[in-house]
Amino acid sequence: MLVTVLLVWWLSAGQYTKVPQVSGWSAGLARTELTGLGFHVKENPGQHSNVQAGHIISTSPKAGAQIKTGGTITLTLSLGPVKLKVPSVTGVPVAQAQQELHAAGLTAASPQQAPSSTIAAGVVISTNPVAGTLWPKNKPVGITVSAGPPLPNFVGQQLAVAQAAAQAGGYQINPVPDAKSEEPANTITRQSPAANTPIQAGEVVQVYVSQGPPAVAVPNVTGQQAHDAEAALTAAGFQVAVNKVGPGDFVTSFSPAGDQPSGTTITINVGFSF
Repeated sequence: MLVTVLLVWWLSAGQYTKVPQVSGWSAGLARTELTGLGFHVKENPGQHSNVQAGHIISTSPKAGAQIKTGGTITLTLSLGPVKLKVPSVTGVPVAQAQQELHAAGLTAASPQQAPSSTIAAGVVISTNPVAGTLWPKNKPVGITVSAGPPLPNFVGQQLAVAQAAAQAGGYQINPVPDAKSEEPANTITRQSPAANTPIQAGEVVQVYVSQGPPAVAVPNVTGQQAHDAEAALTAAGFQVAVNKVGPGDFVTSFSPAGDQPSGTTITINVGFSF
């Protein structure tokens, strides 16, 4: 009875086995695996595909199919993707570059912008890879397009300078008071976007503008000896210039007076005081 059961099993299923999954494997590894399992291995002519060159695209019979033990499995190897030569499209408008790549059988990736002081906006600066390279047909070619002159560095400049540059470039300046700065009034202390980044017509550049150093009362030093006057003015946060107007060492007058920005130069006129 047992012999009969075994014979029936052998005739119906025992002499068959499933084709293992080797698609995507390297040809050498797949052949080693299959021959180690007792199969005979053949190879079809290679085909172009997205599978890495030298690796298995498919098998015949397919993976999971039943095949007689010791049967033949045919492998189809990949030749890799079709490669085409990248045309030269630098120096032309981006729309034309895209058309030329399409005509060559390739596609263009989404353009990346970069500022340029020498190449007009919308013109291709470079491609990745460079022209003449053999490139996979199904892999987009990178293109970098000029965004035109970069945003200037306005930090340290007067607000009027930035406003004039913005008017010429077609963008806008949004000044924001910088109350903490002690730079001279209307000096730009920060900007956003940063200098040298691409800037498009209609964009808004935010600049932080100094309101000037805090105003301080100028001490009245009239009648004081020059060195005492200088000490008092310096202690109050001012610079001092001495103007000798005659013999003697007393302050006859000074200017400017009243409340002045810290760091202002106060001129003392020194001579003989009655």
